[in-house]
Amino acid sequence: MDAILRDTCLEIELRYEIRFLEIGLDGDYAHFLMQSVPTYSPTKIVRTVKSLIAREVFSKDSGVKDLLWGGEFWGKGYFMNTVGQHGSESLIAEYVRMQGNESRYECFLRRWCNWISSLEYLAGAKRQSTDRERACPGDALLK
Repeated sequence: MDAILRDTCLEIELRYEIRFLEIGLDGDYAHFLMQSVPTYSPTKIVRTVKSLIAREVFSKDSGVKDLLWGGEFWGKGYFMNTVGQHGSESLIAEYVRMQGNESRYECFLRRWCNWISSLEYLAGAKRQSTDRERACPGDALLK
């Protein structure tokens, strides 16, 4: 399944102005760091990627559709954000790469929290703690 998904993403890159910078798979979730042209709306990008991947998976592995809830490959929703709003491109790329690897994800989560702390410091925000490294909001997820 992973190979079909990755091969399909390469095919999408050849046919559309959509580039996959990172692909991360974790169980039944897929995370993508993509780059596209400004003329493609976020909805068009998601619709294109989801429909082409589903079509290819169903055509190359006929038993998949029978295993899925209602025969749908993707859920109805998605989350999309721009690079820079919540992290640098390298930080988001690392997050996508960490999918499926719990111990590496914990390390990433610590780095992300430190990055947010440094942004708050640079912006002059008051620190919630006098410690050099305050508690990470993601710590609750790790327990």
